[in-house]
Amino acid sequence: MNIYSKSKQLMKKVFILLFIMMSIYSFGFTDEDLDSAGQSLMGSNAFKGQVDSIILPDLSHGITHELVVINDKGIKMQFYLTSGLAVYNSKLEVSNLKNIQPGDKVLVEFTTNRKGNVYRAISITATK
Repeated sequence: MNIYSKSKQLMKKVFILLFIMMSIYSFGFTDEDLDSAGQSLMGSNAFKGQVDSIILPDLSHGITHELVVINDKGIKMQFYLTSGLAVYNSKLEVSNLKNIQPGDKVLVEFTTNRKGNVYRAISITATK
């Protein structure tokens, strides 16, 4: 085994550990503990719920790739999906959007624009 494969394995382990730590942290700030959904969601940057729909892009009509998720309280959020999106299954293994279907439970980590009215997903993790 050469030095490049060892460092590649180490980087993979560090990335998985970092992701697990971020996921555990974000579970503490999910919608269950929030009193004001709109403002609190901005601070937590994580949203847990059930996939309502996946909107495929149609650039000729200005439609972007989006994911719509509804939480247990009925709050619906729409996330823009862009390149660089990380998708994981419930075992925290790398997956892809083809494995995410309407009805699946997911945790979406996201960023917002400066106005706080556009949500861009940065990772989607399937939950049980």
